[in-house]
Amino acid sequence: MGGSPPHFEGKNFAYWKVRMAAYLDAIAPEVWLATKTGFTGTPTTEQLKWNAKARNAIFEAISEEVFARVNGMDLASDIWKELIEIHEGSNFERNEKPKQPRPISFASSGTDSTSEVALVELADETITHEATPIGYKTDAAHPKGGRDEGNL
Repeated sequence: MGGSPPHFEGKNFAYWKVRMAAYLDAIAPEVWLATKTGFTGTPTTEQLKWNAKARNAIFEAISEEVFARVNGMDLASDIWKELIEIHEGSNFERNEKPKQPRPISFASSGTDSTSEVALVELADETITHEATPIGYKTDAAHPKGGRDEGNL
């Protein structure tokens, strides 16, 4: 194992988290375990060494702004959990993820036999758009109820 740990500025946490886990595991599996699960009971001298290596690597990897939020913590597992809580448990991280479009589905609106409603779903939101067929005007004041015979 060589090189420096992946740097984290506060964005793309999911990407950094996977890379950092691999980095810690490459130092030694015990370093990653000290970070991921922590210890039960009073830590042994050997466990404290693994914790110190993990804590040092995490502190080396994070920016000063991120560091300011976790610098008072002694256990790597507590730091790791706090970083997860800050960056995965917030609207910031959820909004940072790209929204994946889902297929468009069409359904009858039930109000008019000539219109349909398109539902476009993006992540957790649904956008409804009423489609107007070609040849129809959206002006309700049109003398033929919205139909423009000249455009058909």
